[in-house]
Amino acid sequence: MKPQVIATSCAYVALAGSAWTLDLISPAARPAADQQPLVLLLVVVLALLAGSPLKHLTPPLAWRPIASGLLLFGLPSLLLPVSARGLPVFTRVALLALIPAMVVLLTTVRDRSDSDLLRLLGPALAGLGGALLLLPADPLLLLEHPSAAVAMAAAILSLAVGSYTAHAASKALPIRAALVLTLAPSFALIALTSHLTHTPIFAPALRDLPVLLWGAAEISLLVYLLGILPPIVVSARYLLIPLLTSIEGLALFRPSVSPRMLLGGALLLVASAALILRGSRQPESPRSLLS
Repeated sequence: MKPQVIATSCAYVALAGSAWTLDLISPAARPAADQQPLVLLLVVVLALLAGSPLKHLTPPLAWRPIASGLLLFGLPSLLLPVSARGLPVFTRVALLALIPAMVVLLTTVRDRSDSDLLRLLGPALAGLGGALLLLPADPLLLLEHPSAAVAMAAAILSLAVGSYTAHAASKALPIRAALVLTLAPSFALIALTSHLTHTPIFAPALRDLPVLLWGAAEISLLVYLLGILPPIVVSARYLLIPLLTSIEGLALFRPSVSPRMLLGGALLLVASAALILRGSRQPESPRSLLS
């Protein structure tokens, strides 16, 4: 990978993995999940103010990033809160580690690409095992809360398909156009759902500014990476982010570390490295952060 891409990837993982520290930096702010619609709107508005990102775009070029954006941001924003009614956050994060394995399967089967990529299914599943070992997750709760389990399964499927399709959908687009087409329909879907369910989208307050800016930077970097890196490489974020969050939590709070946690962390690290190193052999797509 090019140095710019490596630096951008590290910046994204650092922002996403360290997002939990916002509760320490700005304890009065509303939770990041509650501010997701405002983050999407902020990024779209900034992209529109920077120029005319949709100029010269044809409908065939526009519908694919819209669809992948709804799968990546819109539908999960509606489904994950439903899953949270029965599944604790650590269980949900651990289950999201299934997504890299699903992306590997989609890439090899749908694209009929190099069969060697199928060998990454083992490391991807090892990453799922690592997440279940490292985090205090309880997958058996899926049996106790069927509605939450269905919502979680739908969210995982949506994120996996969205992660797989996002690269082909946005690689030919300038970054500003990709941001608008990927995020604006998701904001519209969340806003419409909020209106129909009488769940208002809160107006931002000054105390929410750190969360908004952090989220805007994080999502912008993710959309940029989705357009230039192969889907398998980007899917490794579901392993790297919980690993970084756990390392930061251990460093800050210094709890006792069990052999199970060490094994889980090692599996996450090895699995992430395998996905990134093998997946990055596929060509990158050219894109500038400022285009």
